[in-house]
Amino acid sequence: MKPRLAFIPAAVVAALIATAAQAAPYTILVYEPAQVLKDRLEKTKSAQAYWTAYTRFASQLAVQNALRGGAAVASDPAATSTGQPLLSGYFQVEAADDEAARRLAALVPLAAGGHTEVRKELPNPTMAQH
Repeated sequence: MKPRLAFIPAAVVAALIATAAQAAPYTILVYEPAQVLKDRLEKTKSAQAYWTAYTRFASQLAVQNALRGGAAVASDPAATSTGQPLLSGYFQVEAADDEAARRLAALVPLAAGGHTEVRKELPNPTMAQH
């Protein structure tokens, strides 16, 4: 379980996010192999490196005011037998457009065998913001 441990220059993130007037909300879904999801719960150096990489990525987005939220999610034990990557977490971000959101997703520090999926968020008029 070795996630990419790249530092993302602030200028790169800044170029991908939008000004307040142009901002559009996106969710980046993160999928990783079942073994990675299991290993990240252990108290090992590789698990620590995994969480450090994700914390660094989120912090870099937050510094640029591009991060709206996100979380790691628990895996479904029944789904681990499929061999397919499982949903491991998500990031809610602000990006200038679809391409910028995909470029932000490409910077997620995935473990080998993982991938991301980008979804533009749509307003829901029946859900009041509190």
